Amino acid sequence: MENDVDFDKIILALGRASYWDRRRFLRHKIKPNYPRFLYRYRPIDLEHPESSVHLRDVLVHSRLWLSAPIDFNDPFDMTGRVVLTGSGKDVRDRIAKLVKNQRADLKWKYRKAEVERLMRDWPEKLPAVLQTSIDKSLANVGVCSFSADSRNIQMWSHYASDHRGIVLQFEVARDPQVFLKAIPVEYDDQYPLLDWVGGSGGDLRKAILRKHSGWRYERERRIIEINLAHTYLSFKPEALTGIIFGCRVDSTTRAVIQKLLAERHEHGSSSVSLYEARKHPSRFKIVIHGADDLK
Repeated sequence: MENDVDFDKIILALGRASYWDRRRFLRHKIKPNYPRFLYRYRPIDLEHPESSVHLRDVLVHSRLWLSAPIDFNDPFDMTGRVVLTGSGKDVRDRIAKLVKNQRADLKWKYRKAEVERLMRDWPEKLPAVLQTSIDKSLANVGVCSFSADSRNIQMWSHYASDHRGIVLQFEVARDPQVFLKAIPVEYDDQYPLLDWVGGSGGDLRKAILRKHSGWRYERERRIIEINLAHTYLSFKPEALTGIIFGCRVDSTTRAVIQKLLAERHEHGSSSVSLYEARKHPSRFKIVIHGADDLK
């Protein structure tokens, strides 16, 4: 959570609150202000069944797919550089603690021997070994990305089939247990440093939430689930409050959405408001209008 707010306490409080009380709480009690809506840009590729499957997952089954870093279009994403600060004794103590936690089945003398073996790799080889370990850990992190901006021209171009796709709108207050987990990404030109000796569990989070500054326009927020890459995260159906059609969307895509919304209705889920993204008549700008129907 932002500003080290106790997430569990917030969830406990919001679980007993009405919708309007949750709205007020999120607007006035969390600083900096949390966005009311989170947006997920989605391509529509009718030639690839996987696209329709993931869309049905969200619209009908109310679940989000957690991607892995290998799925990202940016190979630099979720990268950190391991460093070892402190003295040789500090490194030894850290290794001894790690061996004790991971190899509790070994007798003391064998754990000691394992510590000595690893210490022989310090300082020349141990950082590379640890870097490989960290990279493997990051590879298993499940990630679902959102944006705080539904009107970004570049985002529509990159992630929504050149404006032929859609944007899904989620309201945080309707399922804070899930969407309050969407943490803002930080942007920088340097890899975050992961201090294996003197750092904390927060160091790994730095790598998960750091991207190159060139991506700043995305205003990205991420739900992260350790060791849950390529799994699903369920959310309350009422949290999906809107669908925004791109300015190039065609009748075939509209028909696909209409069919999925009919399935959603059959499942007893709440209705979804429909919107259209349109080109501003005189500026490089997207404006959002309500859509009366799907025709």
